Amino acid sequence: MIHSYRHILRSVALLLVTLLGSLNLSAQIFPGRISGTVRDAQGAAIPDATVKLTNPATGLERVVTTDENGDFNFPELALATYQITISKPSFRTAVFTDITTALGQVNTLAPVLAVGGVNSEIQVTTAPLLLQTETNSAGGQLSEKQVTSLPIGNSDYTRLALVLPGAVQNSNFAFAQYSINGSRARSNGFNIDGISNTDPSTYLPSLNE
Repeated sequence: MIHSYRHILRSVALLLVTLLGSLNLSAQIFPGRISGTVRDAQGAAIPDATVKLTNPATGLERVVTTDENGDFNFPELALATYQITISKPSFRTAVFTDITTALGQVNTLAPVLAVGGVNSEIQVTTAPLLLQTETNSAGGQLSEKQVTSLPIGNSDYTRLALVLPGAVQNSNFAFAQYSINGSRARSNGFNIDGISNTDPSTYLPSLNE
């Protein structure tokens, strides 16, 4: 009897560990994505080029090679600023800096490698896209300078959403609720570093609670 009881406890403990592990994995949401197609000056695709992704702030590195169409893809990235280095023998190395990932945005690069030695390098500072064609979302993002400079009432940082396109306030509570592109406030979601921070009862960030 005691043996059976211990066996049941051991099974329940194993089940809890498994469930907790699954919940932890599902909570790790990394919405950033950087992709592109590497071509030469004549527009032909360059396969087997080495593409290295670097996060200078954390030291994270990922390396992939372009496929037969010259395509590369880095999915599931944390929201951060990255650098892409593309190299292949007989071509000049291209370096793209200041690539900032954002929720609902695909950072698409169009690298063109010039013929030259591998020791020669071309640096490109990326600029935000005027039109996001890879997703059907509409929105924007604020720089750190804008966040620190813009005034907000009640220290409610969610009010910064009002400077973005499609966002309007639909309540007069201490902490504002917003309609984005005509949707209900309960349809909004808040994330911190890619992890959900939405209070299921108020539909506001849990951090404010």
